Amino acid sequence: AIEYARHKASGKKPALAKPYNDRYKGVGDMTLTNGLKGTKNYADGQWQAYLGVDLDAVIDLGETTPVGRISSTYFHNPDVWIFMPASVEYAISEDGANFTVLKVVEPADPMETTGPVIEEFAAAFENTSARFIRVRAKNIGVCPKWHAGAGGAAFMFADEIVVE
Repeated sequence: AIEYARHKASGKKPALAKPYNDRYKGVGDMTLTNGLKGTKNYADGQWQAYLGVDLDAVIDLGETTPVGRISSTYFHNPDVWIFMPASVEYAISEDGANFTVLKVVEPADPMETTGPVIEEFAAAFENTSARFIRVRAKNIGVCPKWHAGAGGAAFMFADEIVVE
């Protein structure tokens, strides 16, 4: 069942530095902030794919807002060439141009982990406020040496960016 999560970035369209993959675009531009969380079926329409490129999203909250936690979710299943990010960076800004990195989160599980797995990367902060939130998820780029598709472009599937 698809889970709904309402949060401070709900319904705010992310500005993406690089386009998502056309084959797996979820619901399009609003996939990362539509409040609907993806399931262990990567084709459920809630996952947005990045093939060989990083996710770099900036969300304008519309006004300076207290922020205590930012998270984003990723699908991992090497059997279908989908890997969790190598790292996820969370940053904030007042002007949308000058960002302060608050935290870089590493994956909890090794890349060799068999899937399907949904992994949340999260960072909590105290007494923080921001108008703009930036999430940069680093794609591993190419399938690792041990993988059947070694050297081929790796997929990274992202879902809801939750701002609380």
